[in-house]
Amino acid sequence: MTCFIIRKGENRMNATAEMTNDITLTGAEAFAGVVIASAASDQRISEKEVKFVYFMFSRMQLFREWTRDQYDAMFSKLMGVLKEKKLDAFLDLCVQFLPKELYRTVFAASLDLVVVDGFLSDEEKDFLYELQRKLGLDTDTANKIIEVILIKNRG
Repeated sequence: MTCFIIRKGENRMNATAEMTNDITLTGAEAFAGVVIASAASDQRISEKEVKFVYFMFSRMQLFREWTRDQYDAMFSKLMGVLKEKKLDAFLDLCVQFLPKELYRTVFAASLDLVVVDGFLSDEEKDFLYELQRKLGLDTDTANKIIEVILIKNRG
């Protein structure tokens, strides 16, 4: 099985460089970036997670008419940015360009992705809490989303 390893030290840059933001993202790229960040929250992106992302996006209105080449170009761009930034700075960038009407959707998609392997690591839990905070989702909303995704993944 192929895995992409995100090394903790590999994503570090000095604070000044991290604050420089000349990268722009479309709403779809920002959405995908948050989902990719959730996959990378445990320091690796498994082949199973990559396949799940393609499947998930193929069912979404946001990516309805995208081709495989468009997905590949977007993922290449986002992985390049992720390699240049700490995970937290990458997430901040994505949230900055994410349309507010997609906040609950991206939280649900991110949760759905991190539980796809049947295990929720401490890093993934911490990431989801931080994502909830960055998106400004109240506890009741987040808990409802969590409950639905966990029910969905029981079967």
